[in-house]
Amino acid sequence: MVNVGKYLPNYTGPYISDGKFQTSVKFGSAVPKDRLDKLSRLHDTAFKEFSDYGHRTAANSIYNADARGGNTMSQIAGAAVLYGNQVLSAGKGLSFNLPALVYGGVRNALNLHDYVKNEKKYKQDVKNLYAQDPMRGNVRYDPYATGSGPATVSKDTTGGTRSTLDGDLGIGGKRPNAPPKAAPSGVSGKVSEVVGQNGHMLNMRDHGGGWSKRNGSTVVRPRRKTRVTDTKPFVQRL
Repeated sequence: MVNVGKYLPNYTGPYISDGKFQTSVKFGSAVPKDRLDKLSRLHDTAFKEFSDYGHRTAANSIYNADARGGNTMSQIAGAAVLYGNQVLSAGKGLSFNLPALVYGGVRNALNLHDYVKNEKKYKQDVKNLYAQDPMRGNVRYDPYATGSGPATVSKDTTGGTRSTLDGDLGIGGKRPNAPPKAAPSGVSGKVSEVVGQNGHMLNMRDHGGGWSKRNGSTVVRPRRKTRVTDTKPFVQRL
């Protein structure tokens, strides 16, 4: 296998996968060079795992939806994967004779009908495959992970507190609906634990107190002073 070198992506492009010129590799170990490359790594995994029309079309659709949230080059790559692969799939096995054209037309029509009927299932199968990624939650590999720095890992790598990005698959991007925690001693209101944009844990009081920084370098507005709501001692002194 020939390495792609430092000027080409490790996964994005025809017959490029896992940093080499080769067919698709499942969950490649080469570090993607940007977010589009991370999406391409997952797409390569789907094409390695599935060979049927329905699952590959679902993978193409998911890739295009996620790539649309990027820059112009990312949008072009997403459209090329979606429509280019569809053309190649439709033309597979066709030849310029009447029986082959009829067979190909019927096959493509049946495949399209099956995909439209079972689109949700095919996409869910692809999402379930992506959820098995051993690098899930690692910002160096996972396009849906949050954090800063190459060694940062999101809090829950099995699908918990990753913030929603454009085109997120919904396989972990939504925060869980956990009940709010009790307030510390001397602080009124309830405390809910959430994740900042760079993966740091923050506290937010539900009575409008504002954000307070727990760790890291996240810039947040200072917490307001807590108003004492327990007036019983004051009344007793009257």
